[in-house]
Amino acid sequence: MNLNELTLKQSLDGLKKRQFSALDLTKACLKQIQLEDPKLKAFITVTEKLAFEDAAKADQTRNKPSLNGIPFSVKDVFLTKGIKTTVASKVLADFIPPYD
Repeated sequence: MNLNELTLKQSLDGLKKRQFSALDLTKACLKQIQLEDPKLKAFITVTEKLAFEDAAKADQTRNKPSLNGIPFSVKDVFLTKGIKTTVASKVLADFIPPYD
């Protein structure tokens, strides 16, 4: 099963049935980013450590129905507290917003 090819519903069902974990989904997504992003250059900042921490927390609270545990990415134009947000601008190359 290729976790990167699952629909949102399939991902949620698999998490609910414990066929795989949020950590498994996160690892699959990060591996795909590592493989493809050197060619695509779609990501400016990848927060692997935070992604793993959040996935581990999601696995601990899996009994709550939500999208918790589903990996996602955020376009670099939205302020993300404590995470480099550059808007792909040289002027903001090192900007780390103090709020979301």
